[in-house]
Amino acid sequence: MGIIKKNCQKSVAYKAGFSLLELLIVVLIIGIVSSMAVLYIDTAHERLKSEVQVLVQLITMSRDQAIITGKPMAVTFEETEYYFSQWDGKQWQRLNKKPFRGKKIDPHFKLLLVKTADINTPAALLKKLFARKNNQVYFLPVGETEAFYLEIKTQSNEKYRINVSFMGEISVDKVSG
Repeated sequence: MGIIKKNCQKSVAYKAGFSLLELLIVVLIIGIVSSMAVLYIDTAHERLKSEVQVLVQLITMSRDQAIITGKPMAVTFEETEYYFSQWDGKQWQRLNKKPFRGKKIDPHFKLLLVKTADINTPAALLKKLFARKNNQVYFLPVGETEAFYLEIKTQSNEKYRINVSFMGEISVDKVSG
């Protein structure tokens, strides 16, 4: 009877904690879940860089579209969205097909359009021909545009500036402070 009692006490003592295998499995599961979470974390900085790259490509495509079709194009920038229009000979028609469909940007971002030149370039003369908006820039079929820059910033004041010359050349700068 004493031998059975000793074996029962040993058996209870071994079951009081976790085995090394159980601890390894738990650590493995925590590692997998945390690595998945890290992969899905999308920082405002990365979203901002992505938005800038998309805008640069769309501005380039808009200029190219004006040249290819022989019809002026326009981009209208609001604080939280932008959209594209094309001149049909009588009025501006807002485009609703990809890639020129309007887009609302991330609610944490803001757009600021600044015209940098208003000289007698053909693009600047467009304001005499069209009902013009201050938040709109034009791309002519000859490849010229109004010179402007577009600032995109986050709520934490991280900024990028897209610079467009009157010849349609585009550059991107990260703005400090």
